[in-house]
Amino acid sequence: MGSLHPALTAYSLFLFVRDVADGDLVGWIESQLAAADDPAAPDRISRMVEAVIGPVRHVFGAADKVLMMALSHILIAGHGRPRWVEVGSAMIAIDTLVHNFLHRTGILRRFNADHAYGAGCYRPGRCADIIRAVADQIDARAFDRNFPNPFPRFVQQPSGVRSVRLERLRQPYR
Repeated sequence: MGSLHPALTAYSLFLFVRDVADGDLVGWIESQLAAADDPAAPDRISRMVEAVIGPVRHVFGAADKVLMMALSHILIAGHGRPRWVEVGSAMIAIDTLVHNFLHRTGILRRFNADHAYGAGCYRPGRCADIIRAVADQIDARAFDRNFPNPFPRFVQQPSGVRSVRLERLRQPYR
């Protein structure tokens, strides 16, 4: 007999949409983002990301990595909803490849951010924050003029890392 894990996750998500989002996931996301959006707050984007991700963490089997990956795609696809695109493009999914890259290159040590892979990657000053800091230094529009700037989700993906490396190789040494 197969694992019940996917069925439990699906049922848990159904209950979340029914009971927490009152059957309207789109409306719930919109209200969560609006409630957390404080243009004067220095951590505005982080607050909006947490407003959406935080409650969904209670869905059985849904960890930050999976939530960030799934919800970022949904939000980025929210054409006509600038706040959705802004928040979705800021969601970072730290997987073992990203974490190990930061570890093996000494980046985590350099930022005094050594930690084991897992939930710690999303704590302040750790993997996700390091990726955000890097994204702030890269104008993603140089790769595609339709990209938002900054675009941490692009930078953390392997294709983004490859594109950034290739672009750096094309530039003269400074």
